[in-house]
Formats: sequence, structure tokens, C-alpha cells
Amino acid sequence: MLNQYFGYYLLNKELLTSLQLREALEAEQTVKVKLGVIAVNARVMTAEQVEEIHNLQRTRDQKFGALAVEKKYLTSAQVDQLLASQQEESILR
Repeated sequence: MLNQYFGYYLLNKELLTSLQLREALEAEQTVKVKLGVIAVNARVMTAEQVEEIHNLQRTRDQKFGALAVEKKYLTSAQVDQLLASQQEESILR
């Protein structure tokens, strides 16, 4: 909501066109917050644990949630909850 108001402010100042604003607001809906960020915000993982998982992902072709469960940082139920909340969150909200 705040992004929409800011967008209209930029539109009124003629710093972007209405098409650019519409495209930006549509793009906002498709960009999701990373699972590690959500896990830290939910206080179920530390930033250090998230970084460890990201480092593992560089060498292993596995999803964040699978590696976090393997390392026992998260349970499968927690991963499911985080994935559900990821669907609701936008990176700019």
C-alpha cells in the first residue's frame, strides 16, 4: 500500500509515467521474499544459519528448505509454514 502511494507521488512529480507505475506495481506482486529472510524474521533461524545454507546451495543443487531440514535448523512443518507465508509476502512490503 505504501509503495502505491509513493508511486503516485512519483507520478505526480512526473518522475515516471502511469505505464511505468503500473508495471512496477505488477512486478512487485511477482517478486517474493527469500525463504531465509522469512526464516530470520520469524526467528526460527539465525542469519548465520541462513548464510551456511546459502553457501551449501553453491555446491549442492538443493532447495533452501531441504538443506535447512537436513541440517536440522528447521522441521518440514516449519518449511511448509515459511513457504505459505512466502506466497503472501512481497519483497517491497
